Amino acid sequence: MSAIPTTPETSQSRLWREIAVALALKTVALALLYFLCFDASKRPQISPAAVAEKLFARDRG
Repeated sequence: MSAIPTTPETSQSRLWREIAVALALKTVALALLYFLCFDASKRPQISPAAVAEKLFARDRG
């Protein structure tokens, strides 16, 4: 059995392929977590006026 010689070009292209696959898998994992945990259906319904009142209200304590 003859081994395939490793040239710098093949090892570099293999490295780029591994990096691309890792980034793609991480992107898919992050998207899955977002849709499972932070989807719009899980957010409470708050009106913009209520948010503005909380943000811009002075301390009444």
